[in-house]
Amino acid sequence: MSALIRCDGVSRRFGSTWALREVSLELREGEVLGVIGPNGSGKSTLLNVVSGFLRPDGGRVLVGGVDVTGKGPEAVARLGVRRTFQVPRLIEDLSLLDNVAHLCWKNSNPMRRGEWPKSSLRGSGSADRARGRRGFRWRTGGGPSWRGP
Repeated sequence: MSALIRCDGVSRRFGSTWALREVSLELREGEVLGVIGPNGSGKSTLLNVVSGFLRPDGGRVLVGGVDVTGKGPEAVARLGVRRTFQVPRLIEDLSLLDNVAHLCWKNSNPMRRGEWPKSSLRGSGSADRARGRRGFRWRTGGGPSWRGP
């Protein structure tokens, strides 16, 4: 069985500093692979090279046996490897607990995730009922916003 992701001698420099020097690894189907190390040890650089966001200075990256070295994130994504970035979107006026509760609510509500087409709500009277609820007002953008007590 061939590796899903394989790095052979991957190296990457920033100026005179080596972020990665001849890193080799394989990830096979059904495996979980952890990359650990202190800040500045090259973990994010390795993920950026594997996902195509950075070109390595040496070595090869293969996804499903296909050489994707330096091909860019679009080519790597077409083979099923995608990268997400840690970009916090906090509501500054809320506490940490309130931000977590808000995200749990937002991610559990199909309407907030945009999974219900607006056309299915037309004519149902739901907009009129929502306008009449205490504490909500309508913004120009079309959605309710909390006014408070």
